[in-house]
Amino acid sequence: MFKDIDNFEGLLESLRLERVLFKNESTHNGNFLNADDYYIEAWEHLSDLSDESIGLDWTDSTLYKFSFPGMVKFYDLCKVHSRINKINFKKNPYVTAAEEYVRAAIYDSPAENFAWNLWIPKKIIKKKRYIFLIETGCYFDDYVDMLNLLYEIRDYYDVKSKELEKELSNKTKIIKLPTPKKETRKAA
Repeated sequence: MFKDIDNFEGLLESLRLERVLFKNESTHNGNFLNADDYYIEAWEHLSDLSDESIGLDWTDSTLYKFSFPGMVKFYDLCKVHSRINKINFKKNPYVTAAEEYVRAAIYDSPAENFAWNLWIPKKIIKKKRYIFLIETGCYFDDYVDMLNLLYEIRDYYDVKSKELEKELSNKTKIIKLPTPKKETRKAA
């Protein structure tokens, strides 16, 4: 029965792409269903989601830089949380939980043939920015799975930044008042 359908696997991938976009993009109109060109549509959404993509000619791969607004807000709030609680930033429980979540989400994802890094090495950029880097290899073709993974990571940072913001806003702030100077009395 299914053998009579031309490019059945492409049609299934196109349906998976529609499901991912419908779930994550509020402006998606849901009218793309092309078994032959689904990967082009997925690649375009991947490029739109990234801040910058660079083709690396010597390895025939692509480097994508993602800086989700929730991610930037989350790490800025983590700085504040670390400063208030006098915790080293890298040992902050929110930071370590986020790193573990990203690591687990990537390992559980069916996407293959890519490398990733959550931080930019100081050799690449002098000013510290919170960017998620993905380098896709020359044999990479899991665009739908990658897109789904990136939406999951984006949503995680959005939720966690709201939770952390709520925790920080409910925290009472202790303000130390200056101690009054004692006046020295002159002996009469």
